[in-house]
Amino acid sequence: MTVIVIMLTASAFAESSISIGGYKIARIEQGDVDFSIFGRLSPGFRYSHRHVDVQDSSRFAIDSGTVGGDRFGFRGSFGLNEDSKSRVGFVLERGLNLDTGTEPGGWNRQANVYVSHADYGRLSVGRIQTPQFNFIGDFDPFDDLYDSLAANVYVYNPRWSNAATYDSPTWGGFAFTVGGSANTTGDEGNDNSSYSGNVTGLVFAPNYHKGGFSAVLNLGHYRLKSSDNDALLDKEGVMVTDLLVGYDFGPISVAGMFGVRNASERDFLLGSSVDTESLVTKTTQWMVGAAVPMFEKKGKIMVSFTGREMELFEVDSKAQSRQFSLGYTHAVNRYFKLYGVYGYINNDDTAKNSFATATVPGGSGYQSVTTLGAWFSF
Repeated sequence: MTVIVIMLTASAFAESSISIGGYKIARIEQGDVDFSIFGRLSPGFRYSHRHVDVQDSSRFAIDSGTVGGDRFGFRGSFGLNEDSKSRVGFVLERGLNLDTGTEPGGWNRQANVYVSHADYGRLSVGRIQTPQFNFIGDFDPFDDLYDSLAANVYVYNPRWSNAATYDSPTWGGFAFTVGGSANTTGDEGNDNSSYSGNVTGLVFAPNYHKGGFSAVLNLGHYRLKSSDNDALLDKEGVMVTDLLVGYDFGPISVAGMFGVRNASERDFLLGSSVDTESLVTKTTQWMVGAAVPMFEKKGKIMVSFTGREMELFEVDSKAQSRQFSLGYTHAVNRYFKLYGVYGYINNDDTAKNSFATATVPGGSGYQSVTTLGAWFSF
């Protein structure tokens, strides 16, 4: 089926510019159309060790997606008028498990269409990466090399389905993003339906970028319309606030993030899945980090420290987690990089988060992960 899609799409854009990894492999002869194939493969050797709940265990494996998740996809757009200020386009992106050769179902990463104008901004509809996900990726000194925030200590919502977002143009460095989702994780349902994944979302994110300085205020609200957990969390809401600030000095760039997730009862939404068994009522989290370019910016040293404290439902204590990450990446060329990363997480007795490795479950104690690998992008 995938091959058929590629053949049909390439045929539809036969008179257009077709590119792979930014290089055009066919030149446009008429019309104003672009079509691109993109992706990333990141195999790596990963060693993990944990001392959790008074037990020691280790794991060594060849893993896929050690650089923010392996993926491939298609982008296409065409101009609506002669001045090319207006465009209509699409993005289709799915995950890929390189170590097994399998794919998650559907276009699970992105599947959306958009219309944009250079003077009026861009409106996107479909399955979309949340503004919170995009902005945190911008400020994380690891970029999405290690995915050190997404899967570990700093909690955020990476994508939502049934969504629409609007990105404004930039005025003197200032811009904003606003959007919403009728159901962030699945099919849209009625308010009275017994479906635990029926979560609506709204976001407003003003941001400022000028010179070496960047700042973002991300404001979000999530609401569980109905649940199948004896209606315990019906109509529950979670308010999300993130402040992100960074500055690029040239020889070094620094960044910091501070976030709060405040639930009206309990935080049912952690990451991209709904957890009606959650005991978390309020989460306070932060990150400070830096990146130092080396060897004429072909190399980069990255370091970050991330913390999280969670207040628990009817429990007079807080669950605390801390993470330290150190890494280096070196670009051989624009398509091929080598990298090495070390991460360390320490949880208290009530914290249960873990690294992205599925076979390293969370729990009280410490966990460490060392990864060496290559990063192919196109």
